[in-house]
Formats: sequence, C-alpha cells, structure tokens
Amino acid sequence: MTNYEKVEAVINWVREKKLTGYRISKETNAREMSIIALAQGRAKIDNIAFATALGLIDFYDKNHEKYDN
Repeated sequence: MTNYEKVEAVINWVREKKLTGYRISKETNAREMSIIALAQGRAKIDNIAFATALGLIDFYDKNHEKYDN
C-alpha cells in the first residue's frame, strides 16, 4: 500500500464514521478542521501539509488492523 493510499484509508474511516476527526487530530497533531475538510471533500489530499500527511500515515500504520474491515 502506498503512503497516499494510507492517507486515503484514514480519511475514509472518518467518512465511514469509524473515527472522528477530533480523535485523529489528538493522536497526530493534525488540525481537526483539515481532517474534516478532507472527509467532506472540501480539501484534496494532494494539498495537505507534509506534516499532516506524515501524521496520517503514522496513524494508519499504528491502527489499520483495528479499522480496516
């Protein structure tokens, strides 16, 4: 799985209501509003900050077994 796909997977978990943007923001230090904007389609993954992307990739690596169904 590519890093881009990992970020997409985390955003999809928010869309599917498996997680909240708040929870991810607390664990990754990414802005909650950025995560929500991605989940709602108001922002594109291609435009997120590098630090946000790294946080989401790390979050995926640590949690994918819990949320990938």
